[in-house]
Amino acid sequence: MMLGGLFGMMLVFIGFALLLMWGAKRIGRPGLAVWIGYIGAAYFALTALDTLRFCGALPFIEMGAHVCEGAGRELSLVYALIAAPAAAIFLVAFALRLRESRRYGGPR
Repeated sequence: MMLGGLFGMMLVFIGFALLLMWGAKRIGRPGLAVWIGYIGAAYFALTALDTLRFCGALPFIEMGAHVCEGAGRELSLVYALIAAPAAAIFLVAFALRLRESRRYGGPR
């Protein structure tokens, strides 16, 4: 159940980022669309690192690890190690695709 909620939350965020990218491209600002993709990817990367730091998974850093126990810890680690990097890679790939299509005069 919690994993489904996490997946749904990430789909909404990625969908919103893609909607912003599409809108920027439609108004003739493909460079802005690329930056939106990069910012979304940076958001996922930073939240993944923050989650690992918070749950004590990074060496020598432990902030609130007592909160991340049981199923919450597993869900946090799934987010930080699998879901967030996958979302960041997807957004960067989409942004690079937009950048290349703009560079070579591809579809607008």
